[in-house]
Amino acid sequence: MHAEALDEMRRLIETYLDPDRPLKVLDIGSLDVGGACGDGSFRPLSARAGWHYTGLDMLAGPNVDRVVHHGWRWPLRSRRFDLVISGQALEHAPPFWETWREMVRMVRPG
Repeated sequence: MHAEALDEMRRLIETYLDPDRPLKVLDIGSLDVGGACGDGSFRPLSARAGWHYTGLDMLAGPNVDRVVHHGWRWPLRSRRFDLVISGQALEHAPPFWETWREMVRMVRPG
């Protein structure tokens, strides 16, 4: 993961999210290609009391909690998450608009 992506996600969380409000976070494209979990993952940013992080990717490996077989249909219940994030996955997801549609389906209203 690019250091800038991690810095921007940290800034987003610190600026817009209440650290005391419980959240369910879904990270699309969560595979940590840097090695051990935490060396290129958004998971540590979600390590707060009441926050639950789920990493989703098409490959099993470090930082992946759920493996899906393609980017446009996930076997997850709609509106299950409070926050859906993705740092560097859409450029690898043809067709990316279908992945985006699934991301929108996953997030709760409000």
